[in-house]
Parts: sequence; structure tokens; C-alpha cells
Amino acid sequence: MPEQRSSGPKVGLVTFTDGRDSFFDLPRETYLRELHQELSAFLTANGCQVVDPMASLRPDRDGWFGVRRYGDAAYCARYLQAEGAECMVLCSHFWTPPMVVIDLVRNATGEHAHYLLPSTDMLERAKKRVADQKIAGVESLQEMDAEHLAFDDQSFNVAVAKLYELANAIAS
Repeated sequence: MPEQRSSGPKVGLVTFTDGRDSFFDLPRETYLRELHQELSAFLTANGCQVVDPMASLRPDRDGWFGVRRYGDAAYCARYLQAEGAECMVLCSHFWTPPMVVIDLVRNATGEHAHYLLPSTDMLERAKKRVADQKIAGVESLQEMDAEHLAFDDQSFNVAVAKLYELANAIAS
């Protein structure tokens, strides 16, 4: 018999930022922090237990907020493991070094849940972009109910969403 859950899933929440030293911008990092906190509050309000390594990684409100280096990603992976995160929501609002994101996914264990909250228009724009730019590695883009995915269990393991699009989808 499956284990009964007394509370919602433990969802790891990690926000990434531009890793280039020359691109530090306090208003941008403040904006990322605010959107991250808004998404955390949304997940909590909807029954999730948020596992948030950002709170201890980036306590200084006057500096970088998002994950930007391999060491940051390693810290987050260890934190998510130690706190028993069952899935992750990875958010990237600005350009992010792709291998830093991949490194976090490689080092974090457990199952990874993937939620895409697009409007139909966003889905159509994404399909057009994949076709126009001949983006490799994209098998399909589909609209689905996040509670009843049409994919087999453990058939994929990461999704990276633009934080502002996710926050806009939540707000609308």
C-alpha cells in the first residue's frame, strides 16, 4: 500500500541569475528575490512544503540573489538533499550559465517534477520558436494538467522556467 502523506510535497525552489560579474544590477537581483518569495508563498498557500536554499545562500539583501556559480549550485544541491526535497522548481529570469543549472540537477537526488504554466499563446510561441530556430533536443511541447501528466513516471528530469512568465501565470 502506498505511503500516506500527512502534508504536501517538499518542493525545492531555486532561482538563477546572470553569472557574469560585470552584469550585477541590484534592482534586478531585488526583483528576482521578490518574485522568488512570491512563488514560495504561492506554493505554500497551495499545500507544498517549500525547501528554499536561497534564504541561507543569499541572506544579504544588497547583493546577488540568484544562483550564479558552480559552488552556489553545489550548496543548493546539498541543501535540497538534506531537507528531503521531492521535486524542484528551477527559475531563470535572465541569462543563466546553462551548465550551472545542469550541475545542480546532476547533483541533487530524488525525483524532479516539472510544471509549465503557459497560456495557449505562450505554447504556440514556443512551438514556433523551436521550429524557426531549429532547436535540437525538443521532442514535443504540450499542454497538460500538472496533476495528470501524459508522460510516464521518471521519463524526464528537469525544466527551467523564466521566472517572470511563471510569476505572471500565477498572478493572472
